[in-house]
Amino acid sequence: MGLPWFCLDVKVITQKKIKEKIKENIIKKKIKEETRKKEEIKEKIKEAFDEKPPKKPPIDLRMAFRYNPYWISIASNVDHITIVGIKINRGNCGGISRIDRKLGFGNSYEFRILPSFCQHVQEISVKTDKGTWNFTFARK
Repeated sequence: MGLPWFCLDVKVITQKKIKEKIKENIIKKKIKEETRKKEEIKEKIKEAFDEKPPKKPPIDLRMAFRYNPYWISIASNVDHITIVGIKINRGNCGGISRIDRKLGFGNSYEFRILPSFCQHVQEISVKTDKGTWNFTFARK
């Protein structure tokens, strides 16, 4: 004849418990994997925000007034740097964008600013791949 009814109940209960345990283990593994991924992302974010530009600018900027226009020279103090963009007087005199000029140590990038374009240059902001650097000039 078959198994008594209480044995069948035990078998069904045991199968249900096994299925529940398997589901619990799968869920625990997923939670553990998600937690690990979150920790990796947190670490990457922390590393990204912990990077601080060096205190001394990686570039030097010199301005000269020759034959009416201002001549601006940006020289690299590091082995590799890319000038991305330049703002003059916080953008009030326009800016030179999309430069993408790569410089090696000691190399320079020069450009001119006509007085009709910007009469008094007080500040030049240079955006590079290593950060943005502001240079100010006193009026004489």
